[in-house]
Amino acid sequence: MSAKYHCAGAKRTGGFRGSPPRLAPCSSLSYGQSAYAVGVVESLQPLFHLLNGDLCYADLNPTVQPEVWRDFGNNNQASAGFRPWMPCPGNHEVEFDNGPQGYTSYLTRYLLPDNGIPAFRGRSGRQ
Repeated sequence: MSAKYHCAGAKRTGGFRGSPPRLAPCSSLSYGQSAYAVGVVESLQPLFHLLNGDLCYADLNPTVQPEVWRDFGNNNQASAGFRPWMPCPGNHEVEFDNGPQGYTSYLTRYLLPDNGIPAFRGRSGRQ
C-alpha cells in the first residue's frame, strides 16, 4: 500500500509505502485532542496511530507540568504498548522557558524520526 501527501502552504509533496497487503494488513488512525483517544484507538485497533497535536495541555498547568505529562503517558500506555503511536506536536506542546523552541518536554519524552530540518531535528536516539 502506498500513499501520497501534500503539505498545504509548503508547496511540497511526498509519499510513503506501508506493508504490502499480502504480508499484513495496513491500517492507521489519526486521532487526537481528546481524553477518549485511547478508547477510540483500542476499539479500532489500527497497526499505527498518528496522535494529533495538543497532546496533554501541560502548558496550561505550569506548576505541575511534569505530572501532567506523566499522567498523559500513563493513560496512553494502555494502547501505545501494543501499537506504535506517532505524536505530532501542536501549539499546546510549546511551553515557556522550555528550551529554545519550547518543545523540550515533548522532545524529552519521545524518540522521533529526523525530519530533515537542521534547526529542528527531532530526537531519534542517535545524536
